[in-house]
Amino acid sequence: MEERYLKGSDGHRIFLRVWPVENPKATVHINHGMAEHSARYTQFAEYLNSFGYSVYAQDHRGHGYTKEEDEKGWFAEHEGWRTVLDDAFFIDKLISQENPYIPHILFGHSMGSFISRCVLAEHSDAFSAAIFCGTGASQGLIGRIGQKIARHNAKKNGRMPDKMMDNLAFSSFGKRFKGEGDYAWVTADKDERQKYIDDPLCGFVCSSSFYSDLIELSFRANDKNLATGIKKDIPILLISGTEDPVGGYGKGIERVRKLYLDSGIRKVEMKLFPNGRHEILNEPEREEVMKTISDFIGKVIGEDDGR
Repeated sequence: MEERYLKGSDGHRIFLRVWPVENPKATVHINHGMAEHSARYTQFAEYLNSFGYSVYAQDHRGHGYTKEEDEKGWFAEHEGWRTVLDDAFFIDKLISQENPYIPHILFGHSMGSFISRCVLAEHSDAFSAAIFCGTGASQGLIGRIGQKIARHNAKKNGRMPDKMMDNLAFSSFGKRFKGEGDYAWVTADKDERQKYIDDPLCGFVCSSSFYSDLIELSFRANDKNLATGIKKDIPILLISGTEDPVGGYGKGIERVRKLYLDSGIRKVEMKLFPNGRHEILNEPEREEVMKTISDFIGKVIGEDDGR
C-alpha cells in the first residue's frame, strides 16, 4: 500500500491510500463513509488486488489523515458538499491520468455512496461502472427540516460537534438491535464492531454544518433531474443489507433502483443480503459480498469471474 498527500483544487491537503498492482485490468475508487477512514477498506482493497485491480481511496475532509487539527467532522465554511465532490472527482482524474485506457469503477459506501452518486450524475462519462453500498433514498420533508436545524445550529456552534444533530440522525438506528450494545446497527460482527469503537478515527460526532452538507448530498444523490444526466448504458450495482437502517431495511434501496430505472439507465442490478446490517463489508458474510462485487466488475470488463 502507498500513502500520499496531495493538494486538491483549492490547495487543501488530501490524504490518499493506493493499493496498486502491476498492469491493472481496472481501477476502483473507494469513497468511504461518515466518521471513518480509508484504511478500513484494506481487506476489501487487497481482495480486489487479487483480481488485478488497483484501488484508490482518499480520506474525506474532516476525516482520517486529511483533517486538520480543528476540522474533525467538518467539510468547509461554505458548501462543504461541493468541496468533497470536487475532491472526489479530483482523485478520479488522477486515477485516469495514472491508469489511462483501462476501465475505471466508482465505489461508495454510506456517505461515500451519496458522494459517488453525485459525482456520477455530474461526470458519468468518466466511469465504466458504479457500485453503491449502504446507500439510502431521499429523506423528504424530514430531511429538509433536519437541514434547517443543522444550518441554524452551525451559526452558534461553528466547527464544534453537534450532539443534538447526531442524536436526531442516529438515535433510532439501534432500536432494532436492543441489548447488543453500541453500534450494533453497523455490523453484527462483534470483533469488527469493537475495532470501530476502539479506533480514534471512527465514531466521532460531526459538526452542524457537516450534517447540513450530508443532507444536501443525500438530496442531490436522489434528485431525479440530476440522475437523468447519467449515461444510460452505465452498469450500476446497488448492494445493502436487509437490516440496514440507512437503506430503510431494503425499501430505500428499492426506491433508489426505481429512481435510476425511471431515469432511463438500463443496467441497474440490486442485491440485498439477508440479515446484513449497515457495513456489509464487515459482516460475517463479507466474502459473499466481496464476491458479488468482483463478479460484477468481472462482467463489466469482460471476464465472468473477474480474473
